[in-house]
Amino acid sequence: MFAKLREAIPFPNHRKTTDPLQTLALPQEIVDLIIDEFASEISPKALQPYSLVSKAFHASCRRYLFSEIEIVVDGLSHLRSQNLINVLKNPHNVGLISTVRSLRIVFPSKKYRTKWDIFRLPRWRRILSIKGRWEHSFLNVLNLLSQAPLTTFTLHAPRLALVNLSGTVDDRTMEALRSLCAKPSLHSLRLSNLNFLEETLLTKVILANTLLELSLNNVALGWYDDEVNHNPDLTPIISRIEKLDVRSVSSFQLFRIFGRAKPTPHPFVAFPRLRSFVFSALCGEFEMQRIWAFISEMADTLETLEIEDLNWTGKFDHLHLY
Repeated sequence: MFAKLREAIPFPNHRKTTDPLQTLALPQEIVDLIIDEFASEISPKALQPYSLVSKAFHASCRRYLFSEIEIVVDGLSHLRSQNLINVLKNPHNVGLISTVRSLRIVFPSKKYRTKWDIFRLPRWRRILSIKGRWEHSFLNVLNLLSQAPLTTFTLHAPRLALVNLSGTVDDRTMEALRSLCAKPSLHSLRLSNLNFLEETLLTKVILANTLLELSLNNVALGWYDDEVNHNPDLTPIISRIEKLDVRSVSSFQLFRIFGRAKPTPHPFVAFPRLRSFVFSALCGEFEMQRIWAFISEMADTLETLEIEDLNWTGKFDHLHLY
């Protein structure tokens, strides 16, 4: 591609150079089209070499390089968070935060699972924890990324970790995570391998009613009647969710936040736009009947239905899905 561009565009006679790319002046719109074509075929990370071609290529590539951000909460997350803040706040990177579309936060394994278990950590990490800089930097980067037009947000932990989110972060950080989950621009929320997740986090997401996709994988909700915000307005909610993926989640907890279990302080949630539903869990007869009743409500809109790993051998001759 570059060879053809060199032949098609003449170089100025008043300047001699051994590197034609130094004098290759393309309109920014053309550069954007080239990078868009590359980005459609390769991952954003693979665009890093192209960002070093020229300033024009760098400006175009960074739209993709910073479109997906992953933060791993481990012994080096303080440094990575601070570096990310420095890059996004750099005066030369004005508008860079507006390119961020996806944020993925990976929580620690058992070794770094609780904020109180600091004696297993390296000495410098213990010092940072004692001074509060560890949580402070993580909170700062979350607050900064809250300004980004995120469309996808993921909270993930290793399969065997089962992170207790409330015991891993402080109250201010937890509030920042709740706000990110309920951002108006958010279309996809994915939660996996989280234990004792606050019910209020999911109910806030449901009330925000902005999601098109919700994925819950191996999530256990922790709720207490005195902590749940009882909503006096129980007007039914017409959800915009089109894809619902639920694996290894209690059906009772699921239907409670959907206002379908009694008693529940939450409004009834209808899913008239649901096109894809995946459910995987071990259920008894009563839970299975309730799940099939839920599925039958979406029989007119469902295009994909997947049910697996269910402890059920009965039949439902009365249920017909078209």
